[in-house]
Amino acid sequence: MADKFADVVKAIHLHDETLTWVVTALKDSQKDEAAFHLQAVEGLNRELGKVRSRMSQAYEDKLDGKIDEQMWMEVNAKYKARQETLERQISAHNAADRAYDLYMQQTHEERARLLQFLLLNSTLKNGSLCITYRKPFDIIAEWGGHQKRRPQGDLNPCCRRERPVS
Repeated sequence: MADKFADVVKAIHLHDETLTWVVTALKDSQKDEAAFHLQAVEGLNRELGKVRSRMSQAYEDKLDGKIDEQMWMEVNAKYKARQETLERQISAHNAADRAYDLYMQQTHEERARLLQFLLLNSTLKNGSLCITYRKPFDIIAEWGGHQKRRPQGDLNPCCRRERPVS
């Protein structure tokens, strides 16, 4: 079972040929891949800063009596969810290519945490592991699946968004 989950993590690794194609395509469309990545991460960090600032302001409004406890809990929950999404997107930009190597070096508990980060769901159907990646890992894994020509491809009858791991 551990080997099947290792294959799940390995699926988001881009082979050199595909990575070169992706980088070239990004450079062609953005003129500078590094600036594009930096711009994306900076944008996410700016939005994360705004969310954190708004969370802090909402808490101060609660303390000052400007909003009641119920309103603060609703606002805080909304901002907390957005904060987690942004943090996951930032981590995805920084960790996707290193995920397999990190996974193989980790303890079972750390591997479980990484899988929880990468996957929305995993099930065992007739001896095949079927997984559903979180965004943006679903897109990365999809690219990875097209790097190798495999006759079985995605012909497994698992759900459309699930990816079988043999």
